[in-house]
Amino acid sequence: MPVKRSRTNSNPPEAVAGGKQAAKRRAPRFRASARHSGGSQTPPKPTEAQEQAAVVDWWRRYAPTQGLDPRLLMAIPNGAHLAGDGRQRAMQMAKLKRMGLVPGVPDLFLAVPRGDRHGLWIEMKRRGAFATPQQAELQQLLRNYGYDAATCDSAAVAINLIEAYLA
Repeated sequence: MPVKRSRTNSNPPEAVAGGKQAAKRRAPRFRASARHSGGSQTPPKPTEAQEQAAVVDWWRRYAPTQGLDPRLLMAIPNGAHLAGDGRQRAMQMAKLKRMGLVPGVPDLFLAVPRGDRHGLWIEMKRRGAFATPQQAELQQLLRNYGYDAATCDSAAVAINLIEAYLA
């Protein structure tokens, strides 16, 4: 079957076998990156949760090789999504705050003292993202009280930080 090409678009959906519906079904799984040309595609950036899970998975394998208990790296689920409608979420949040939830607390805590530092707090972010002012302020507070604290925008950065901290 010959393919008709439009003068304004070199590959309209009608030019794909099966028409517009088939083109939608066969849409690429990854979005094209503006940095690349020639139709190459890059996978989407991992989410913050995926980056954090990669750090925790690595730590569970790494800690025993260093004589450390894997439970010494713990997650603080401040960013967990609450269920229910707006009113129910507000009630849950109020209860969590009464129970000690502090907005801005970093995502991970490594409870291993090193030298004059009491432990390491890590705020995980998606690649290219930054800590909020509230998070940065709390990290500084933690540093003032003898902890190390940092924001890491990938699992690799966090793993390098942990290894350097433990060295």
